[in-house]
Amino acid sequence: MGVRNLNIASLVQHYNYPDYMVPIIKELSKSNYIYIPLRARTDSEFVEICRNVLNGKKKEEFYSEIIQQFIEIRDRVHREYLGDEFVGTGQP
Repeated sequence: MGVRNLNIASLVQHYNYPDYMVPIIKELSKSNYIYIPLRARTDSEFVEICRNVLNGKKKEEFYSEIIQQFIEIRDRVHREYLGDEFVGTGQP
C-alpha cells in the first residue's frame, strides 16, 4: 500500500544545506505534488519556484493566497525598514 501522506517538506529540510536542498525543491515545484517547501537561495530561484508552484489548477488554488500574503507582508516590511523605493511590484 505504501506511504500515503508523506511530508516532503520535513524530509527535504532535514538536509540543512541549501545547495543540496533547493535543486530538490525546484524539481518538486514542477511536479503535481502540492506540499512543496518554499525555500530558495536567491530571489530569481524564489520567483522560479513560485511560478512552478502556481502552474496547475490545484496548485494555484492551494498556493495563490499564501504567496500573495507573503508578497504583501514582504512589501510592508520593506516599506517600514527601507522606504517606498524598495517596495516590490507585487511580484514574488
